[in-house]
Amino acid sequence: MRIILFLLVGWYTIGNIQAQIKEPVKFKNELKMTSETEAEIVFTASIEKGWHVYSTGLGDDGPISATFNINASSHVETVGKLQPVGKEISIYDKMFEMNVRYFEDTVQFIQKVKFTGNDYFIEGFLEFGACNDESCLPPTQIPFQYGKKAEADIAVAKEEEERPANVLEKQSESDLWKSVINELQELGEEHSQEDKSWLYVFVTGFLGGLLALFTPCVWPIIPMT
Repeated sequence: MRIILFLLVGWYTIGNIQAQIKEPVKFKNELKMTSETEAEIVFTASIEKGWHVYSTGLGDDGPISATFNINASSHVETVGKLQPVGKEISIYDKMFEMNVRYFEDTVQFIQKVKFTGNDYFIEGFLEFGACNDESCLPPTQIPFQYGKKAEADIAVAKEEEERPANVLEKQSESDLWKSVINELQELGEEHSQEDKSWLYVFVTGFLGGLLALFTPCVWPIIPMT
């Protein structure tokens, strides 16, 4: 009994691996504007012969239904539910013991969205399930990401891209030294601008190192060195 169960599990696992390698279902997605404030996110599938992709709303006890999922969004609202478009086949499935609906050859899943601002953004994935007469794919996700920046944000980003790299480097260096100089001034340091040069820092550090050699804590280490 254990050997039979092991063989069945192995057969199912190998079938899933082969299905993933073959990629029997290939999706592409695009954003189609239907008006200035509304659009459709269209997922178009190309299905190999012998395979089928399940439709939407099949229930928890059935196969994996096609669903539209959002990870993050800004100024975007969904309008209605995910709609399948194609030749839908309805049949009783003995394995699931229920009526199922699926598509062969090709299918489109369309989700309508509405934009509530100029700088919109939406990111998520379409999840679907597919099977043939021998095996099934695991739940598969098709990621998508669409967005549009406001005109002010685009102008700022363009200005930063056109700014010379050496200007940005000089600004970053000055910002790093600014905090150090302010701390020295707060401690009562009154050195001129020339004293803040690299030569001054080097000489000061060198003299400090020499003075450290005359401290009692260093004497026992001198013979060892």
